[in-house]
Amino acid sequence: TPLGGFTPEGEPIPSFPFPIDAAHIYYDLNYNADNLLVAHARRAGVATVDGTIMLVGQALKSYELWTGVTVEFEPIHRAVFGQQLPQA
Repeated sequence: TPLGGFTPEGEPIPSFPFPIDAAHIYYDLNYNADNLLVAHARRAGVATVDGTIMLVGQALKSYELWTGVTVEFEPIHRAVFGQQLPQA
């Protein structure tokens, strides 16, 4: 969902329109570092995936289509976001 986008200071965190628990995975398309809904879902014990994986994946696929060169995913993700891949 795009629910976890920027939340201005003092604004309430949007609530999930569905129940969340450890039996679910929350995948948010946003890739902002301070994604409050991803943090909220993690605190609730829900496996989470943020939009960094999709963003890098789309970029690498576009690069491959334009150049014919396949590039490994993880080193690019780490170089751009400075972190290991999120664990689901």
